[in-house]
Amino acid sequence: QYVSMPVEERQVLVELLAADNSNTSVGASSPWKWLKCKICKKGMSLFEGKVASEGCGLADSFAVSVCEAAGLGPEDPLADVCAAAFVAGCSAIAKDIEGHITDKDKLCKDIHMC
Repeated sequence: QYVSMPVEERQVLVELLAADNSNTSVGASSPWKWLKCKICKKGMSLFEGKVASEGCGLADSFAVSVCEAAGLGPEDPLADVCAAAFVAGCSAIAKDIEGHITDKDKLCKDIHMC
């Protein structure tokens, strides 16, 4: 279960997810960058509502469900990576929501998913 994942492991997953692939031959148009951005935008619709209504504490446990709803299966390790990014970025998302920012592109950029 994601919620019990040690903080160090979560941070590694977040770093992998947010990694800049611009130094590779694929560059900025990497399919990985496109995929994580697409998943973020789809999942953000659900996650931002949970953060707005219940705060980050309760939204953290909701993150895996959000990533699965965005198209990652329950046995897909990318669902954990996705959830780690949402959890790690929750305070940034909450700050944006408090500032009345709801644009999915901006929210996903702020958590380094786009």
